[in-house]
Amino acid sequence: MKWWKAPRGANRGTSRIFRRWRAIREKARREARKAGGYALVLVLIVFLLFSFLGTALLELTVLSAHAGKKSDTFLRAQSRVEDAAVNFEARLAKELKTLPPAPGGGTGENQIRQAVDRALQSMPQDPNFEAELEKLESTLDTGVAYSGVLTMKFTGRDALGSERAVRRTYAVSNLPFAYAVASQGEVVLNGAPFIQGDIAAKGPLHVNKEAKWHGCSLEQNNLIGFLLCLIDHYILGTGCTFEAGYPAMQRTDGSAALISLEKKDLYIDGNRYDFTDANLARAFAHTNTIPAPQASAVTKQIFSIDVGALVDKKAKEAEAWRQQILSCMNDPKNRGNLKHGTESYDRYYKGQGSIPVLIGVTRGEMDCGNERIYLYYVESGLLPSRLVINMNHTDPVGSGGMGRTVVYINRDLTISAEFFPVVYSVHGDLIVDGDLTLKCSEDGRCPRLKTTGNVYVTGKVDIEGGNLDIGRDANSWMVVRKSPEGIFQKLGWLIGDLVTFLTGLYDKTPKIRNAEMYWGNLYINDSVHIQNSFLGSATNKQSANPVAVYVKGDAYLDNFTNKYDQNERTLYLLAERNIYMFNNNEFRDEPQKIKAYLYTNQKLALYGVASHVELHGGVYGKQAVILNATKGKTRNVGGGNPEPEADQLSLSPEQSRLRIVFDPDMILLPPKGLESVFSPGVYSPGQLTFQTLTTEIVR
Repeated sequence: MKWWKAPRGANRGTSRIFRRWRAIREKARREARKAGGYALVLVLIVFLLFSFLGTALLELTVLSAHAGKKSDTFLRAQSRVEDAAVNFEARLAKELKTLPPAPGGGTGENQIRQAVDRALQSMPQDPNFEAELEKLESTLDTGVAYSGVLTMKFTGRDALGSERAVRRTYAVSNLPFAYAVASQGEVVLNGAPFIQGDIAAKGPLHVNKEAKWHGCSLEQNNLIGFLLCLIDHYILGTGCTFEAGYPAMQRTDGSAALISLEKKDLYIDGNRYDFTDANLARAFAHTNTIPAPQASAVTKQIFSIDVGALVDKKAKEAEAWRQQILSCMNDPKNRGNLKHGTESYDRYYKGQGSIPVLIGVTRGEMDCGNERIYLYYVESGLLPSRLVINMNHTDPVGSGGMGRTVVYINRDLTISAEFFPVVYSVHGDLIVDGDLTLKCSEDGRCPRLKTTGNVYVTGKVDIEGGNLDIGRDANSWMVVRKSPEGIFQKLGWLIGDLVTFLTGLYDKTPKIRNAEMYWGNLYINDSVHIQNSFLGSATNKQSANPVAVYVKGDAYLDNFTNKYDQNERTLYLLAERNIYMFNNNEFRDEPQKIKAYLYTNQKLALYGVASHVELHGGVYGKQAVILNATKGKTRNVGGGNPEPEADQLSLSPEQSRLRIVFDPDMILLPPKGLESVFSPGVYSPGQLTFQTLTTEIVR
């Protein structure tokens, strides 16, 4: 059948439809012939457009596939970098264990370099990754103490040639402050302290959701209430507690912190659990940004500093020096050079009080041992309120240009700002054969004691306020020789915490209040109560001259005013007995930042309930470290009694009122003046260990 004819069986209507369709088709053919080749051109353009689009899509698909493949190769290269680092670190840890705790004076760097070489040589010969020693820089090497910074480069390669490289630095050390919290005994975390760093301890580890508040104060209670509070805290062991949730930990780079325990005992609210990652996740608060801490498979040995022996040694040296000065003064060969007489200090007289007159003064130059000394010896008389000694003999003394000045006060010395601002400026060394007292005026003016040399006090010290500037360098010192006296204080040393705390704060403990000390090392042959004081000097990478305080007894830090600022003012406090840090920055919403390293051979207890503190550095308690903290705001409900913010369990770990932030400066920049701490006979080192400091992508 022809297409223009109606199909067989079609009726008349159907035929009309087909005829109409043929007419339309013929008209369309005529219009197409009239349009000429325009339709063909349009078709060709559309075809070319789709051809270009197809080619572009094809090229994009190829490039995307190539980029994905390249990304995969970089990931594989990065993975092999990590393989190299993990492999090296495991082998280095094994090699360091073979080294003695004290690698030998001056040879520590060589021994560690050899350990690194052995670790590198024992790594598998894999073309896909390698580890390279770039440098090892020692920061301390005394024979028993070592610290240094190890820099390594790790490279990983993919089979297709992609390469990644990472530079990583490690702190290698056997110093005590290689961790945020360390103890040779137990660690007790009450409530919600936040630790940014690792924990290393012998164990066990106690974690409790209730924080204890230290509130035993005569200012807040009457005598009966105070004694009951002491019994409650130190005998019954209860005291005021607040449910605050559990502590939290992470490293400063945001990664999971590590906990190393020799005794694998974990107690959560008094119940024992196995020391595993799963149980640590139960014991510590963790969020999307704060991972739970991990159990470390490496048992890290802890360290010991004989603070008592260090104080005894310095006190004996200072006493021998005092005896030598007296012997030289009485030596017949020096008598002709020393003048005796009376001196009046009317040039400092301000019209109030008696003109100071010293009726027993010996002064002049003398030979003493291998030194030429200018002596200013005061035996009796009324000491002036303002004194600048040896203005014409500032240093050096003697015709040979060698020597020093020694000012010897053979009696108690009280420096008072009763009438006008006071400066006792000694251009040399000062010996006070008696008690030293600095007193402020009623309107708040305080004196200043400034020396260019050392200070030795044979009695006790009571600093009501003022400034102490001791010496010109990090080796300058002040020794307070007075030993504990009084039956109660002696009992306190024997019986323990209850009597120690009672007598320590309110009996005859030397006190440093409202004081500032920017230079020198302070040796106290007693306990000390540091209150509302600032102790610490500015340090930087070129010169580290910190203030170090060595205490043979207990140390109480009450309302400590150190600030962690751009000058990085640092305090090193080492005590043979206990350290208590409480009542600091009370009821404030913003934390007080302090840079300090605290060490004790007994218990160290820090409180963050009414207090609000962020300590940068590290803490070490040989017998125990006890941290107490709540979160958020704390309100004073009267009498100094705290009321923590409600809904403690819903507050984030970062809102803790006690934060310990590990600072590696003790390793990277061991302070000058502390070499005696890390000397043989005083320092017993632990095993050399290492930890990551920085990681940098090279390419």
